[in-house]
Amino acid sequence: MSSTAAQPLRGVYRWEERETQLGMSGLGKMGASMVSRLLQGGHECVVFEMKPDRVKDMANKGATGAASLDDFMAKLKPPRAVWLMVPAAAVEVEVKTRGPASVRCRFCCPLGKKRRKC
Repeated sequence: MSSTAAQPLRGVYRWEERETQLGMSGLGKMGASMVSRLLQGGHECVVFEMKPDRVKDMANKGATGAASLDDFMAKLKPPRAVWLMVPAAAVEVEVKTRGPASVRCRFCCPLGKKRRKC
């Protein structure tokens, strides 16, 4: 019998031991519902939306609100995980105007509606 079997494995990721924080940009019907469910599940959420009332509503439910995109990114702890629940055109404009420096996330999941050519 090997003595290595009793030693803890190095590099094993244990999700339950880590703080779960998620950034959500876009608090429409889907984004707000997702944040509400994540908060109910005990996750920490940082939220940003162009309409401050929606950010305030989520903050009242326990999310951390952000007043600007820079504030949003500053409140997220590395490694950052961001869901973008905004139209695809908004994502394109943000990346083009701010450049690659604004994309400081380890994981970015754009899930909003996209323009389709018929």
